[in-house]
Amino acid sequence: MSADFRSTGIVPFRLGVNYWPARTAMGWWTAFDPAEVAADFGRIARCGFDSVRIFLTWEDFQPTPSRVDSTMVDRLVSTLDEASTAGLSVMPTLFTGHMSGVNWIPSWALDEEAGNDRFRVVSGGRVAASRLANWYSDPSIVRAQSAHAREVARALAGHRALWAWDLGNESSNCVVPPDKAHARDWLRRMTDAIRGADPGVLVTVGLHMEDLEQDRKLGPREAAEVCDFLTMHGYPGYAAWADGPTDERVLPFLARLTRWLGGGADVLFAEFGVPTTQIGEPDRERSIDAPSPALVEEQAAA
Repeated sequence: MSADFRSTGIVPFRLGVNYWPARTAMGWWTAFDPAEVAADFGRIARCGFDSVRIFLTWEDFQPTPSRVDSTMVDRLVSTLDEASTAGLSVMPTLFTGHMSGVNWIPSWALDEEAGNDRFRVVSGGRVAASRLANWYSDPSIVRAQSAHAREVARALAGHRALWAWDLGNESSNCVVPPDKAHARDWLRRMTDAIRGADPGVLVTVGLHMEDLEQDRKLGPREAAEVCDFLTMHGYPGYAAWADGPTDERVLPFLARLTRWLGGGADVLFAEFGVPTTQIGEPDRERSIDAPSPALVEEQAAA
């Protein structure tokens, strides 16, 4: 953390990393390998990180509205046990939900008439023709999510490796609340469910750059009313107003803007970076001016 960045007033919480096992990607909960997790956590710790953010694939953990899968919950507890052994703290992310340009949604949370069709929807291992029901306004889905949040929070209550809960990853890429009242009600329902099971735990929600560029009804102001701190994700490569994919001013600007919109709340910048490649791999090298450039290490470092 540079002195210049500290002057923004943003509080640096953690030196952490987002974690998906490379071998299993989005299927790591169903192909769970505790030895692989332990090895990865050991490498993460040796690299100097102190925390990891993990993602609970929603349809794996809650295959039906009335059932949270106990096997997945056991695997979640095992994951935090491995993190504790490695000396890492963990921020689990609920309702994933959106990840890497795809919305991974349980079949019971789909609807023909709602949601947006910007991203592919995958459900049950297949691309779904249906779109997403609006879980902010559908009472049955809100009840199911609340039960899910309560059960997994109860399973991890008091765990020495648990640092905070993230309610979702860029959820506005899935659905947008119909209005701010629904957004506030959903936030209160989810945080009440978690804190009812584990009163001392911290809670946040994964916002991203587009939540500042557009009014998606759940932004820093709404989140700050119930969350312990705000979370922001930002990438210069996705910002039309940035000075290219290596514009180093984008992150501190987004962090300060998030803090201001949230009434001075603390901000954790949880996602940032640029894709890199190695010189001498012509199939992977792209120009820095390409729409989605993969930069060589020297360009990224500069």
